[in-house]
Amino acid sequence: MIGYRALKGGKLIQLIIVLALTSLLVAYVSNITYSLRTALPSVIGASRNIYVIYDPRSKALFTGLIPLDLAEAVSRVKGVEAVSPEVLTPSIINGGRVAFVRGVSPKEFLKVTQGVEVVEGRWLSGVGGELNAVVGEGLAKELGVGVGEVITASSTISNEVLALKVIGVVRAPEPFNNEVITELRVGQALRGTESSASFIRVKVANTEAIKELVMDLGLAGSSGAPEVLKGLPTWILKALTSGRVKVGSGSAVVSDYSDAYGLTKSSATALAVIALSVGVATVAMSSAAYASTVRPMIALLLALGASRRKVVKELIIKLTPLTLAASITGYFLTYPLSIFLRLHILLHEVTTSIDPYLAVAIALTLALTPALTIARIVHEVRPDETG
Repeated sequence: MIGYRALKGGKLIQLIIVLALTSLLVAYVSNITYSLRTALPSVIGASRNIYVIYDPRSKALFTGLIPLDLAEAVSRVKGVEAVSPEVLTPSIINGGRVAFVRGVSPKEFLKVTQGVEVVEGRWLSGVGGELNAVVGEGLAKELGVGVGEVITASSTISNEVLALKVIGVVRAPEPFNNEVITELRVGQALRGTESSASFIRVKVANTEAIKELVMDLGLAGSSGAPEVLKGLPTWILKALTSGRVKVGSGSAVVSDYSDAYGLTKSSATALAVIALSVGVATVAMSSAAYASTVRPMIALLLALGASRRKVVKELIIKLTPLTLAASITGYFLTYPLSIFLRLHILLHEVTTSIDPYLAVAIALTLALTPALTIARIVHEVRPDETG
C-alpha cells in the first residue's frame, strides 16, 4: 500500500542523521559515566584477587598515607599470598608531561602484578643507593626516552625534584604502562614521607582470606589487638581502630572516592536517563517534522478507505529497519569517538567498552521513538487533508 519511494525525501534523511547522531551522543555520555566509575580499580591496579588497604578519609587515593610497618603484619595473615606497599605521586616529568611516579618494592610488586614484561634494559634490583627507574612503554614513547637516559621528576605534592636514571622500559597493563616505576624509598622521598605508603595492594588466595584479613586488622569491631598486630606501635593500632585504614576491593575503592565527588551509582544512572530523555525528545521532534511531509499521503489513504491501524502498521514496518540501523550505527560510533577524544582519569587513559545490554536498550528506545511519534500523528490526520 505504501511504497518505499513514497517514504523517501529530505526530511527522512534528516531523521536518519539526527537519530544516528543522537544515539552516538546518548551512548557516549552513558558509557563515559559508567567508565568513570569502573575505571578506578584498574587505575590503582586492583583486580579480582587483589585488594587495597588505604585511607578512606583522604581526598584522593594518592594523597592518603598508610603506616608502612602494616605491610609486614598483613603478610602474616593466613591466605595472604603477597603484599606490595606502594607510594603514588603525581609528578611533572622532564618539565612537561604530568604522570604518576610509583615507588614499589620490586619483588613484591611483581608478585601482585601480572603482565609486566621488560622490553628494554632491566627491572629494578631493590639494592644500592642509586636513583633508578623503569618507564612504562606508553609513557616512554610519549616522552621519547630510553635506557640510559636521565629524567627529572618534580613532585606536585612536595617540593622534591629528583633526577632518575632510566634502567628499563616495561610493557604492562594499565595503569603501569603510562607510569614511572621506581624503588619504594625513592617514591617516599618524592612524596615527602619516610615511614608511610600511599596504599598497600594485597594478593589473597580466596574470599575467605580477605575476611581473615579484615578480622585480623581489627576492622570488624573486635576488641583488643589481634595476634598479627602484636609488636606494632600504639599509634598504628589507633589508626586502625579510628577508621584511618580500610581494606577494600576495587568496588569499595570506587564507592569511597567516586561517591565522595558526587559520582554515585544513582547519579550516574540519573545522568544516563537524562541523556536518553533529551535524545528521545530530539528524535521525536525530527520524527514529527518528517511526518508533516507524508501527512497528505496519509490523508489520501484514509480518504480512500484505508484504516488508520493498517497505515500505522505499514509505516512502522517500513521505517523501523531504517531507524534501528541508524540507532545501532550511532551507538557503535562511540568506540572510535572515545579513541579520538581519549578520556583520562587520574592521568591514565580510560578505554570505554561496548556494553551489549546498554546498546540494545538505547538502540531500541531511540529506534522506536519515530514509530510511536508517527503513529500518534496518523491518528490526528483527517481524510480531508489531502490538499
